[in-house]
Amino acid sequence: MTNGRDSVDIHFAKIWRALDPSVTRDPGIGTTLAGMRRNETVTIKKRFVAISAFVLALALGVNFAAGQSGYDLYQQALENERAEGKLPEAIQLYQRIIKNFAKDRALTAKALLQLGICYQKQGNAEARKTFERLMRDYGDQTDIVAQARLRLDGLASEPSSQDGKNRLLIRNIDLAPDLMPGAFSPDGALVALENWVGAKIEIFDLATGKFRVLTQVNGSAGESAVNPHWSPDGSKVAYEWSKGAGSEAVGELRVIGSDGSGERKLYGGKWIIFSLCGWFPDSKSLLVRMSDPGKQDIRLVRIFTADGSIAPIKNGVPNARFFLSPDGRFIATGRLVCFPVSGGEEIKLFTEEGDIKVIGWDPQARSILFTSDRSGSMDLWRLPIQDGKPHGNPELIKADIGNIYPLGGLTRKGSFLYALSRSKYDISIAAVDLEKGRVLEQPVRTNTTHIGASAKPAWSPDGQYLAWMAATSPAESFFDGYSTLCIRSERDHQEKQFRLDISLGPFLTPFLTWSSDSKYIFGAGDGIILRTDVATGNQSTAMKLRPGDALFDWSADGKVAFVGKDCLGGMIQCKSIVAYNAETLKETTLCQFDMPTIVFGGRGRRVSPDGKWLVLGTGAGKIMNNLLISTSGGPARLLMETPQQRVSSYWTPDSKRLLYSLYTPRLKEREGYEISVEGGNPRKLEEDIAGRFSSLSIHPDGKRIAFVSTGRTEYSYWVMENLPPIKAAK
Repeated sequence: MTNGRDSVDIHFAKIWRALDPSVTRDPGIGTTLAGMRRNETVTIKKRFVAISAFVLALALGVNFAAGQSGYDLYQQALENERAEGKLPEAIQLYQRIIKNFAKDRALTAKALLQLGICYQKQGNAEARKTFERLMRDYGDQTDIVAQARLRLDGLASEPSSQDGKNRLLIRNIDLAPDLMPGAFSPDGALVALENWVGAKIEIFDLATGKFRVLTQVNGSAGESAVNPHWSPDGSKVAYEWSKGAGSEAVGELRVIGSDGSGERKLYGGKWIIFSLCGWFPDSKSLLVRMSDPGKQDIRLVRIFTADGSIAPIKNGVPNARFFLSPDGRFIATGRLVCFPVSGGEEIKLFTEEGDIKVIGWDPQARSILFTSDRSGSMDLWRLPIQDGKPHGNPELIKADIGNIYPLGGLTRKGSFLYALSRSKYDISIAAVDLEKGRVLEQPVRTNTTHIGASAKPAWSPDGQYLAWMAATSPAESFFDGYSTLCIRSERDHQEKQFRLDISLGPFLTPFLTWSSDSKYIFGAGDGIILRTDVATGNQSTAMKLRPGDALFDWSADGKVAFVGKDCLGGMIQCKSIVAYNAETLKETTLCQFDMPTIVFGGRGRRVSPDGKWLVLGTGAGKIMNNLLISTSGGPARLLMETPQQRVSSYWTPDSKRLLYSLYTPRLKEREGYEISVEGGNPRKLEEDIAGRFSSLSIHPDGKRIAFVSTGRTEYSYWVMENLPPIKAAK
């Protein structure tokens, strides 16, 4: 909140900038006029002229706000609505666009649609009037009108808020925003939550508003406790425990009494990766997604709490969330796919395209909740199910529920707990001077959709396009990865989006790549390298990865993978680095180690833009070695050594240098460097570009960078109650 002087200073700064083009920096909230004057290079003469012009303009009644374009206001309104959740501010901006920019029919139609959506979020009856006005007056804007019609249909089928005891209720739970999502107890009275700061799992009592610690781990020793799940009888909580990294990484599945007693290990060991999916109805066994040491294959298993024994369910499953039906008979996942626990074919429950995500089952296993953006925003739907198959049409439960993350299944009474996330994981662009290592201007956010959940930027080789990956929400990106490919043209800034058949995880191969002719984009996930046609969005498998290989990067045509072979624990320890051609099945050894060696990639491409070099880090302990490896074979060369630090390095467009970042203990800060592939001493840069900006992609002209601008993710917690009864199948 600003005081009077702050507000005057900010508005004066905007006017000053309009009058004097040499002033380019926006002062932030709370910046004083004096502070602005200290920071801006403006001569006394210019100030005198600007002030004189300002006074004259005021006398003539000039409206300085009119200098802001309608599209600027629209982006500002979208950010208020979607990223900040400030609906009243967004409504005012949409109304201003509709009033002042009526001649731009396309923009006005968009503003009307978003205005109606804001009203709908508020439960305001003006939503219906706004959508009807849009359909009546803007019939030429066919795409927008189609979304408005879906919205009206949703208002008609949405459960009535006037229906007494059957009224759908949504209420907020007052919890700290930095707590990670957890799970409801079966009776809906308690919530188990992750507390990363305190390295513990806590139980929150909804009736008393009090917390108690369920289990505490040693965070300073690298231990963590995450992903709690209540047993159906409410007597136990299962969770994932881990410790260490690299060759010392250990993962365990643990169970503890809901009163904090009897904590014990069920299953685990070095390099084993778990994802706990839920309990079977007998409260004596768990559904777990896991991968074993030396294997990249992901499988679903049933682990019994009595002795930790394992029964296989399904091999070769994708890196996705799985939802066990309350009767323990079926598993739902991904884009509404269902299959029997006992084995059998997968059943596609819903064929509609779009961003679809399973949320969970109802307590009687008679329906599946899911979210879909078929109307233009994320709505909550329910699909009736009988014996694992559709038994009726999807029913709208709540329009525009937002980017939610489910916290366990529904309670016995049918209450649904979920989290809404807000963060600032977006794609930004900035001008740079790579020779000096200096940023020349304030970065500007470029993604207009999936705000807060966009990552992995990549410029095309011809410099005409910028691609990145997006998720439905920051919570989804963290747990399930990214599955929407976004491509923006640099000529007209038009953006295309394609839903991929794979999900790019937040950790494995965290980048996209382009073909040399800028016609295809490649990404890795779910055991394959996927090729997407930029013009059509058509997808095909460029390569199927071999189990046990650790993927570091691939060639520009997607035919050759650079992998670690004979690995222990996926990407933990490798005996060699090889180039594997999936078409010819030929394998070329690029680098051989005397013993299994820790090898790590980084946040950027490992292969140089010209395809000749591969850079990888090796070792553990006090010294890390950064190797330069020829992709055509030949001895590896030590490029540099770094003390106790894994280095994320980024290639310059000419393939001659690498930018990287190092932490300097003496200065207690990071410093930026570059090193030539020819060797020699590193050169210190004026700014730490590699460390300051995450997931960096450098434009082919070397004058701009795209990167992920990060911010703190916060959660708000909500309970939905009194869901309407399932409609009888016709």
